[in-house]
Amino acid sequence: MSQERLALEAGLERVFISWLENGHKQPTFQTILKLAAALNCHASELVADAEALLIANT
Repeated sequence: MSQERLALEAGLERVFISWLENGHKQPTFQTILKLAAALNCHASELVADAEALLIANT
């Protein structure tokens, strides 16, 4: 999914999606919920995936 589409479906700005993707911003809980809804998944899945990436990169 493109940043533009994700931003549109989550009700966020595309540049904010880019900042999240590049690690320049951290999402709030509300933002995680919006992203999960736009991605048609549970917020817990997003958090678990992020946790797995952090563990793999340490």
